[in-house]
Amino acid sequence: MELSEAFEIVEETVAMFQEFCVSKALSMKIDGEDFMLTPVIRSYENCFDDRAGHVVRMEVIYYTYETNDGEKRKYLEDIRPVCKCLINEWPSQKTRRIRDLLIDTRNQCYFDYGADLLDDEDLNLATTGKEEYRVAFLYNRRQRLTYNIRTFVMDTLFEICRAIRATEHDEPKDDKETPVTKKGKKTRRIKEFREFVKVAEQTEEVMGKLHRLIGNKTNTDALKIIVEAMWLDMLDKPTSTSIYKEFSTITCSETIISKRLNEPKPSVQKELDKIKKKFAEA
Repeated sequence: MELSEAFEIVEETVAMFQEFCVSKALSMKIDGEDFMLTPVIRSYENCFDDRAGHVVRMEVIYYTYETNDGEKRKYLEDIRPVCKCLINEWPSQKTRRIRDLLIDTRNQCYFDYGADLLDDEDLNLATTGKEEYRVAFLYNRRQRLTYNIRTFVMDTLFEICRAIRATEHDEPKDDKETPVTKKGKKTRRIKEFREFVKVAEQTEEVMGKLHRLIGNKTNTDALKIIVEAMWLDMLDKPTSTSIYKEFSTITCSETIISKRLNEPKPSVQKELDKIKKKFAEA
């Protein structure tokens, strides 16, 4: 699998989870039916493969819905090829990138959309990766029993988490995370988060406000507070390592952290004033 193909699949997977949330909300609002119980069909069909340049027989996953023009299909993204590639070709530079992508995907699908799609029991079952889960769902898939959007979401999360866990013990150590001595020279000291506070005399005050505002917030919500402090010129842009060490609730990948920290500062003064007030009262 090419890296570009893996990128495309994981991006489509996140978009698919987002669409599921919208569809679930709409179906409950319009007719009271649970979109998550919509049957999902897996079948092998002859499809044109753009990469191969000819028709091949491959598995497709979809659900059907009614329109004024009759029954239509909505095809779903299958994350399994990316997960298999990660496990089968690990470790390599390409699969390290793919692993980062899958961690991003897991975090977004779990934290941003998972709670809206599944209850706590289903969400935990899919992400803890119990072996009995796999046995039960493989049986359901083969027997075509109770396979619907809900079980497809759980299956997708399970495959992602299983692939990440299968490669975590052999993950190469990153020198920048652990200072070591090489040829008599020590690596550059890693700055603590508090060292990014712009005015040294205000360090304790700023750190106190950040910890109070972040509290138990995780990932995106917690990073938003840090970004707002940057917008107010309280902080220089911190490193992901310093963030991990300071805030235990932030566990998302460096890619997500970088994306959040680079969000543009609001151009509307009213929005900035609201943020200033929040920090002043913290």
